[in-house]
Amino acid sequence: MVSDTFPFKKNLLKKIQLLSSLMDSNMKYLLFILLILFCSCYSGSSKKGQKDKRDSICLQKELYTLHKYVDSIIKIDTILQQRFHCFGAGLTKDKVSIDFQDIPEDSFESFQSAFKKEIVDSPLLEFNIMTDITMDIEIIPTTETKQPSHTTSFVLQPTPRNIPTGEAISSALLSMKTEYDYYPLSTTEVKMIVTNYSQQEYTCGNGYSLAYYNDNKQQWETLPTDPVIEDVGWILQPEHPSNEQTIKLYTSEVPNRAGKYRIYKAFNRDTKIAYAEFELISSEQHQKLLDKIMQYHANHAKARVMVNLNSWGFSENDTLYMDWMVNSAELRDEFRQKVLNYSAIIINDGKTDVPTYFNEPMHVDTFGIRMYTEKAMYPVNTESVSVRIVNRSGRRISMGSSYLVLRKEGEKWLFLPGATVWTLELHWVPSNKIYPFPISLYPSLNAITPGVYRVVKKIDIGNNCHNWYFTAEFRIGNGTEEQDILNKEPSSKPLSEVEEETDMDIAYEVVEEMPEYPGGMSALLDFIQNNLQHDKANSPKRVIVQFIIDERGNISKPIILRSINPELDKEALRIVSLMPQWKPGRQNGKAERVRYTLPIIFNPSIKESDMIE
Repeated sequence: MVSDTFPFKKNLLKKIQLLSSLMDSNMKYLLFILLILFCSCYSGSSKKGQKDKRDSICLQKELYTLHKYVDSIIKIDTILQQRFHCFGAGLTKDKVSIDFQDIPEDSFESFQSAFKKEIVDSPLLEFNIMTDITMDIEIIPTTETKQPSHTTSFVLQPTPRNIPTGEAISSALLSMKTEYDYYPLSTTEVKMIVTNYSQQEYTCGNGYSLAYYNDNKQQWETLPTDPVIEDVGWILQPEHPSNEQTIKLYTSEVPNRAGKYRIYKAFNRDTKIAYAEFELISSEQHQKLLDKIMQYHANHAKARVMVNLNSWGFSENDTLYMDWMVNSAELRDEFRQKVLNYSAIIINDGKTDVPTYFNEPMHVDTFGIRMYTEKAMYPVNTESVSVRIVNRSGRRISMGSSYLVLRKEGEKWLFLPGATVWTLELHWVPSNKIYPFPISLYPSLNAITPGVYRVVKKIDIGNNCHNWYFTAEFRIGNGTEEQDILNKEPSSKPLSEVEEETDMDIAYEVVEEMPEYPGGMSALLDFIQNNLQHDKANSPKRVIVQFIIDERGNISKPIILRSINPELDKEALRIVSLMPQWKPGRQNGKAERVRYTLPIIFNPSIKESDMIE
């Protein structure tokens, strides 16, 4: 009679009694012997009490080493698998189990002895006969021999497993997650990682359940899973907390559908459960992922993963192509953690960053064109540098928005990753004018170390057959001496030359903080519509006005960049003259003059007789 102190033994006996009614006498005898051994082992262990923790850890390490060795030998040797009728090694709390599949009971001892002799022998090995395979089996008669034979081969078919029941494990204690959160619809495999964050032990097997959430039915539907022959045991301890498993999606059985999926696993003798969730994305759902990037950018525009991102978009094969200024493993991990963890991302066409050097001739003063930085030296924490181009060439010059930042290494000039900027904007600088612009050093992407730096800009001076690269040199310093130089040397040019240029028309086109109308853009649009006295046109028309917003926010020197007709041009200039003071633009924390461009829109009148030609 079993004591009430061990209720689990009662449950075990009931199950065994049920099974014994279905077994022959030999199997009943074997099962009875195993039961006696199990109970005696448990009773003995209860008397011994808890073992020393260090001995337990050593035992577990020995078990893991033995399991890895035996399992690898079996799985790589198909002849061995056929001979011994086993396909791998299992792992329990205190044994490495070898399961012989469908062998006669009277051959068990010979199989066991041969295995110990030819493979490995250890007191930690445990041998079993497995005869109950619960997967669907397709019987295929062999045709290799003409002689009558009872030999058959079988193919295990993937079958759905029910979602396990049990107490849900907190993610703070045990985490189950897939390698990526989103996958293309064509995905056939998903890697899952199980991590134990607690100080207790969790056990499970290879078995799992896969489910798809049917939005129409508002329920989870089970899907085919791997036909596991041997259910290898996992022991997730604090000392060995993680394990990985590849989950197959049997698209030939059930085609993939866009939507949410879950992978369920049962732990600790099916008493506890956890799951990992992922999503398959169709081509029609690409915008969902793009919106996630835009949403993060809206909330974290100055985060380095967003500063690093130039452009992005999907190709026809569900691959998300991204153009980054810096392609490093650290930034890739950060982007997946914070922005979008999608499996099919290609960055910079898959090319990793390599050191490259600038080898073109560089000019400081050519044809009356000078380029210089506001200061000769900057501290190591500098984020941006103000640059000026002075045009005294007697002709109009042009340039794009792109620039390069170089750092001197020996006699070479190294490109700083991330410092290259490119847009379609084209800037025209008349003679006797100054073109100021800021450059970013991207300190969040680069290690800005003390040394000599150059900013390089390509300028078109009317000779399209030659590339003119103008440069301004500056230093990044550190320490007290460098700071003293910084305070004494405010410009990289002689002060006399700077004074000569103060009478020139200096106004930024782009600054770190652009000027802002009181109340923002919406208030500006309301102001224009409320004060516009001429809203008649034969079609929507835009008059483009440019003006300067000075250090106090006052508007001056308005001009028409794009004219429609004299009447509309006059009205556009009148609207600009009525504007109140703006919030001035700022560069490096200092208010600066900024050249601002604004379109004034004239809408068509309802009455055709009132239209302006």
